[in-house]
Amino acid sequence: MNDPRVDVWESNKFVARMQAASAKPVIYRLDYASGHGIGSTADANKDWAADIAAFVLEVTRVDTGNGTAGAAP
Repeated sequence: MNDPRVDVWESNKFVARMQAASAKPVIYRLDYASGHGIGSTADANKDWAADIAAFVLEVTRVDTGNGTAGAAP
């Protein structure tokens, strides 16, 4: 959002094309308060790490066969 060299719609279109081209999930994280990570606060870095961890857990969770996801029995 804060990069004057690239309009935000360009990122949105890129992610849409990535999602259309792949059956696998695509993460798109837009942070309105930061730029390219230089000078990021510790809290921003923790938020980024939490989002990545949540995405990985969501993508890799095991279907137990009873309609709910979770650890394999």
